[in-house]
Order: sequence, then C-alpha cells, then structure tokens
Amino acid sequence: MGKRVAVVLAGCGVFDGSEIHEASAVLVHLSRQQATVKIFAPNTDQMHVVDHLKGSPTEEKRNVLVESARLARGDIQDLSELDVKDLDAIIFPGGFGAAKNLCSWAVEGKDCAVNEQVETVLKAFHAEKKPIGLCCISPVLAAKVFPGCEVTVGHDKDDRKPQESPLNLYAYIESQQQLQARGFNRQSFSQCQDSWQHSTRGLWSLQFLSY
Repeated sequence: MGKRVAVVLAGCGVFDGSEIHEASAVLVHLSRQQATVKIFAPNTDQMHVVDHLKGSPTEEKRNVLVESARLARGDIQDLSELDVKDLDAIIFPGGFGAAKNLCSWAVEGKDCAVNEQVETVLKAFHAEKKPIGLCCISPVLAAKVFPGCEVTVGHDKDDRKPQESPLNLYAYIESQQQLQARGFNRQSFSQCQDSWQHSTRGLWSLQFLSY
C-alpha cells in the first residue's frame, strides 16, 4: 500500500504563493511511488498579489485556497479539514507564499506569526511522530512552531548561525550533513530517507523532520 501524503500549498506562483516547479516536483515524485496524495491549503486571503511579469504588487485580492486549486486541478481541500490520522506524512513546497500566507516571515522575520491552521497541523504530525517535509523557505514554519528546532534554509556560502535570529536557522549546505552535524536523530533520518528515497529524489532542499 502506498503512503498517504498531504501536500500543503500556499497559492500559485513563486512571488506570492507556492513555487510551481517545487510543488509539481513533489507531486510527480510522490506519484511515481504510488503515494496517495491529498492537497490542502488554508482558506484565507493572500498577504498580497504580485504581478509575476513585472515583479511588483498589484491592488487586487486573491484567496490562497482558490489560487492553490489551480495547481491541484481543483482537487483540493480546506486545510481545516485535514485529519492527521488519515495520513502518513506531510510536505510543504516552498515559494514566497509559505513565508507570506502560511506565516508572516517575509515581513516580520523572527517575530512572525504562523497561520493558526498550519500551526495546528504541524503540531498534530509532530505529536503523531509522522514525517514533516519542508522545501526551500518553508522550514521557517517548523523553526517557529517548534522551539529549539534546527533547520537549514537559504543559500549562504557558510554554515554560520544567524546571531540575530533565535529560530535556529542555518544556511543550506547539504541539508543531511548539516542536520546530522547538529545532533539530528540519525536513525530516524536514515529510516525516513530510506522510505522516501525515490519519491524525494531530485528535490533539493527538502528536509524531513522525524521524531
């Protein structure tokens, strides 16, 4: 039986929603491994809307769930309907929407707030000891929700910890090595990696938190 995986989207488009390439890559790799995928998004307004041709904000308003439905071909549910007991893992693709619509990291940094439903879902998977996959910028969600959680994010050329941030964010340099070097549960990581090695192949900067 294939794994049952939730994929949480944050809109449609790299600058104000989910990064389409990342979201598509996640879905393709899960499909190749016969995973049963359910797609979710919070039913809330986007922080703002960006004209992706000009790269500048517009005055219009868009809904995260409605925009995410574009990527899901309409087969999507309100995040409030997610039941952790029906799923084996959860993955959050990146894109600025993760830092604008799922939390306010893009404008508030370390003082950001996480969407209430997103926080509830993350804590539910953590409590059930089920894997949480985080792409690109989305690890900031875990860093904020789980005090002391250490994640990698960004493209810095070294692994220095940002001294101004209490969220334990490290530069992305080979995520597995960075996590292991900081005392990550190696056995849990290896088991998770073995179970998902094919479905995650090619997804750079995808991190799994397993407890």
